[in-house]
Amino acid sequence: MSQTCLRCTAENDDGSAFCKECGNVLQATKYDPLKENPGFIEASQKDTLPNEYAEVISLRIAAAIMNIGIQFLTRIPILGWILGIAWYVWTLILNRRGQDPAARILKIRIVRKNGDLSGFYHTYTRGMLAIIIFICIPIIGWIGTGWWTAFFHPKRQTWHDRLMSTYVIKDSPELANIQGTSARGAKIFFWITIILISFGLLIPLFIIMGFLFS
Repeated sequence: MSQTCLRCTAENDDGSAFCKECGNVLQATKYDPLKENPGFIEASQKDTLPNEYAEVISLRIAAAIMNIGIQFLTRIPILGWILGIAWYVWTLILNRRGQDPAARILKIRIVRKNGDLSGFYHTYTRGMLAIIIFICIPIIGWIGTGWWTAFFHPKRQTWHDRLMSTYVIKDSPELANIQGTSARGAKIFFWITIILISFGLLIPLFIIMGFLFS
């Protein structure tokens, strides 16, 4: 048995939570309005999908601005530090299900191509790739190409979205019971970066200790 997406009419496996073509939340139902109104197919493909993704990307921009604003607030002594710690802990918790605090407030969420929510390792790796692209690719990365090219992508995917096979959709009650998962490669990437960061912090410490006790 398969499910027909009510937005783009693509056929999906019965167990799929999201459409493999457009990312629409699948809801198995005996009544299919597409069969009752074939003209809805063309209208949904032509108008609804682009407008919906355009709305989501505007929310993503607002979330990015919110996160930047929080970074400035954390520079305020004591209250800013408390805010920063609370925001960081909340981020770690929400990353397990494809969100950060700004995304939670604005009601958007990261989902994987397989229909699962983006789990902690997947969300972490996606974020690190965005930073790596921005810092390590001369000129192209420095002018934010990985982000602004999303405006010209049908599903408004950034470069790190495409690399991680993720896309951002509006949050909905249907997503509440969907699990957050991560690709094996994302888990490996996480532990590699943790090891590298740990060594990066320990080496200066060892150097300082060497000078102090030499």
